[in-house]
Amino acid sequence: MANFNKLINYVLIVLFAESVLLSFVYDTFLAMLLIGLPTILISLFMVKSFPTAALTRHTVALATMIFVCLHIHQMNGLIEIHFELFILLAFLIVLNDWRIYISTLLLVGTHHMSFYFMQSNDVGVFVFTPDRLEFNNVLIH
Repeated sequence: MANFNKLINYVLIVLFAESVLLSFVYDTFLAMLLIGLPTILISLFMVKSFPTAALTRHTVALATMIFVCLHIHQMNGLIEIHFELFILLAFLIVLNDWRIYISTLLLVGTHHMSFYFMQSNDVGVFVFTPDRLEFNNVLIH
């Protein structure tokens, strides 16, 4: 588990660095600070303070998905960014805990549904590019 905790710290740092870089593309600095910064700080704290706790496994799993959701928003719903989710889900298999997948799927499903409705109502968030903003796409996802 110690090796995984070290690895997940690096992954989270890379995901946060990606958020910083993506914030320059569509000027999403505020989203990066309000979502990305607390996500990485809480995750790193949990890994350091409670390295073997079930809550820590859920926290880091959810943190990876939060970063995916943030990156999707930062790139105005670009469909290719959605694939980051599958890469990170595959990475999380090393946790050997099927329950984290329930947490992550609930988070991602809630994100896609809520952001679809918010984007459809011009709230200023993104889950899909405008040409893919159809309810069918949410259901297929």
